[in-house]
Amino acid sequence: AALRARASSAGPRLPLRATTVEVRHAFELLHWLAEGRATPGPARIVLTKRVIERAAGWARVKEDTFTDQQLAIPWARTQTLRRIGEATRAALIVLEHAADNQQHLTWLEAHNEPRRIVLGYPGSRTAAIDTAQALQNLEWLASSLEADSEARDELDRLRPLVANGAAYGDWVERLCEEFVCLRHRYSRHRNAIVHGGPINEQSIATILLFVDALAVDTLAATIEAVLSGHPLDAHFASRKQVYQDWLAGVRTSGRPLHELIGVPM
Repeated sequence: AALRARASSAGPRLPLRATTVEVRHAFELLHWLAEGRATPGPARIVLTKRVIERAAGWARVKEDTFTDQQLAIPWARTQTLRRIGEATRAALIVLEHAADNQQHLTWLEAHNEPRRIVLGYPGSRTAAIDTAQALQNLEWLASSLEADSEARDELDRLRPLVANGAAYGDWVERLCEEFVCLRHRYSRHRNAIVHGGPINEQSIATILLFVDALAVDTLAATIEAVLSGHPLDAHFASRKQVYQDWLAGVRTSGRPLHELIGVPM
């Protein structure tokens, strides 16, 4: 999904020929990601992590530096979009099945202009949430729910986080701090697996999801470099600056958040 999401923007820039070395790099990362996903248990962490190790080498920085500089802000942004989408979808499910006729009408309104929070026809389980539209209509959506419902409570918890660019920027920064903690955890797990140390089985599932998400983003960024025809180290340096500028812009531009939350690349 992460790769498909970038296809529409990268496709028009596809060169007729890509350098053999960079294409080989992309396939190498794809190989390690596939190997990791095909490997059961904790050893999957070791294989999947090689995607990040190799890309850090091509970017000519230490792995921890590469991970924090290249992957933290994109990961944090993805977490915010996921939570906004999940909270919005949960609220819409409550409205869809509500006995109150007005709530059901609100659910229908969410599918139509001018609100159009849902990209799809009413009742579709594959319909996507338009994050920008959801941000513009969170208060309206929350006011349509019962005050003591879990869906309403989650929207009320979410609203201060997206009240403006500064609040959203603070949220992203807190998630970046969480990212560093998770990165330390996956490094400890990887070392324990390699050297036969004790493993916390309860946290393995969380770490696997985390490392897999980082590997997918790393692979996607490498493919973007191949499509653009830029050397990998130059592409990663540019990507780091783009995300840092995006976060700074979100904090200080003064524009409505729904206009700023899109993919910065």
